[in-house]
Amino acid sequence: MSGIALERPNRQELASMPESTTLKAKLLPEEKVMWSGRPRQGLMFYRADAFIIPFSIVWTMGAWSGISNGLNKHAALLPTLMALLFLAVGFWLLIGRFVYDIWRRSRLTYAVTDRRVLILRGENSCTSLDIANLPAPRLDTYGSNGSGSIIFGVPQTGWAREPLFWPDAGVPNFIWITGARDVFTLIMQLSHPSPNALAAREETSQPSSLS
Repeated sequence: MSGIALERPNRQELASMPESTTLKAKLLPEEKVMWSGRPRQGLMFYRADAFIIPFSIVWTMGAWSGISNGLNKHAALLPTLMALLFLAVGFWLLIGRFVYDIWRRSRLTYAVTDRRVLILRGENSCTSLDIANLPAPRLDTYGSNGSGSIIFGVPQTGWAREPLFWPDAGVPNFIWITGARDVFTLIMQLSHPSPNALAAREETSQPSSLS
């Protein structure tokens, strides 16, 4: 296909990619991987954090103050337990959700084949989208380094349903991948092939005649 900056990985290259064994196990007969990759790893901040982090700091300080006052004044058990619950929520908002997000993205592998878009979560969970019937892909790019996200479908209403506002946009997505524009172009060309590409695909799919 002309205009694609990505090359189709051969089997040797595919074997060197992370979790290639898991990816191979999800492929259909004669299905070919055109691209595979993973989301950005490590600590990530989302747009919603501009609100959530200050809120969680105030929340946690308030919960800690309630516990301290309760212990100093020998408060009843129930209010102290409620303050502990609020403190646990605050620690989740400040620390726990980031740890979970790092772990969640460490298990994700994305792939584009000549037939499907695949989102693998570890070894047992896989979301598969038919390349010919993709729900309205959308590209979001971040900065000048080519990173971005590809969202398949329309997220649920509300600002918190966007991938960069919140890790789970409610629809399948490739979140924060390198070369997002090239991957998006590849997906669009596979899902809307030219007449010449369609003819070549049909010719390739036809069984050879026996002599």
